[in-house]
Amino acid sequence: MSEIRTHLGSLKPKAYLEHLIRIGCTYEVDEAGVRGLVHGKKALFITSRGGNYASGSPFGEDHQEPYLRTIFGSFGIQDVEFVNVNNLVLGDREKSMLAAQASLQTLAAHW
Repeated sequence: MSEIRTHLGSLKPKAYLEHLIRIGCTYEVDEAGVRGLVHGKKALFITSRGGNYASGSPFGEDHQEPYLRTIFGSFGIQDVEFVNVNNLVLGDREKSMLAAQASLQTLAAHW
């Protein structure tokens, strides 16, 4: 059985995020607005994509990165990195995998 998908993305990551979004635990709201409660942390997302959703690509706008940056930013996590394995269906799969591995090695050296 395949996973159900919506225009908002996969339901499994959405359910996971709903467990993280907890007022009083990861953020709080007061008269000044939203204030993150998670400090001194980093986030790394490794994604796989059938095409390329970077700006200027045929598929255009990437909604995933801004969405996750906004959520984790509201927690107080500003250091958010992405390694996207693009073009797994519509491009050179091997080239994409090698590029992602190189990005991960660079990140690991400075993490």
